[in-house]
Amino acid sequence: MPWRPVMKINKSTEKDQCMILELEGDIRQKTLFTIPLKDLLAQGHRYFVIDLKKECMVDAAGLGAVVAAWKTIHAAGGKMKLARISERTRRLLQVTGLDAVFEIYNTSDEAMMSFSKTERIGEYKGFGAEHRERACA
Repeated sequence: MPWRPVMKINKSTEKDQCMILELEGDIRQKTLFTIPLKDLLAQGHRYFVIDLKKECMVDAAGLGAVVAAWKTIHAAGGKMKLARISERTRRLLQVTGLDAVFEIYNTSDEAMMSFSKTERIGEYKGFGAEHRERACA
C-alpha cells in the first residue's frame, strides 16, 4: 500500500452557517480530527460537512475517528454529514452498518443544502426553537 500523509484539514469553509471541512491524507487518529472540531464547536458552529475528497484513506481506525467526530458533534447538539467518500469507504460503512447512521452526499454543496435553512439561519441568529417556528410560519 502506498504511503499516505497523516490526515489534515486541507480547507475549511463556512457557508450559510455550515462548516465544510475538506480532509486529505490518512485518517488514523481521532485526536487529529476531534481537537479542531471541539475548537469549532466552542466557537458556536453546529452544522458540519466532512468532505473526504475521495482521496482520504479510511480504515478501521479512520472509521473510529469519523465516529468519534460524529459523537463529539452530536453531544454538542450539532449535526454532521459526509460528502465525496470513496467506494472503499462506502463499502466499509455498509459492512459496519454505519451507512444507516451517516447521511452521505456526492458533493459538499448537496450535503450543506440538506441542512434546513431554518436550522442554519435560525441557529446563527441565536433564535430558540419557538422563535424559529414563528419565523418560519
